[in-house]
This record gives sequence, C-alpha cells and structure tokens, in this order.
Amino acid sequence: MQYPSVIFSDEENASLATLDTDIRGYVAQMRAKWVTKGGIDEDWDAYVAQLKSMGLDDYIKIKLDAYVRQQERISFVNIWLTNRRT
Repeated sequence: MQYPSVIFSDEENASLATLDTDIRGYVAQMRAKWVTKGGIDEDWDAYVAQLKSMGLDDYIKIKLDAYVRQQERISFVNIWLTNRRT
C-alpha cells in the first residue's frame, strides 16, 4: 500500500522501524500460509489479535498523526498564500 509522503519525528521513525518490520513480516507469513494451506476463516480472530499485540494500533496512530500534521501544514500554507494574494 502506498502511503503519502509525510515527515515523521525521530521518535516516530524509531518506533516505525520496529513496528513496520514486525507487522509486515507477520502479514507476509500469514498471507503465504493462507494462500498455500487455507484457513483464513479459522485464523482471522487470532490474526487480528496478534497484530494488535504487535502494536498495530500504535503503528496506525503514528501514521495518522503524521498525516494530520502534514494536512495542517498544507492548509496553513494555502491560507497564507491566499492571504498574500489579496
């Protein structure tokens, strides 16, 4: 999935480095299992629980917070540019 370019803080980058590696690895592992052996329906609840225990909620919050900051910067610049023209 493509995510818009945003700027993360040093702390966010450090957290994302671990979270991204762990979560993506687990997702790839489970996807391969489901493609080759099936079982997605039986495994789904445990899969979601494992993702949450791996910090998926933190991962989403970090990405969302950075996106919101980016949008606020864009809005500020747009307002500033609009006011400059008048």
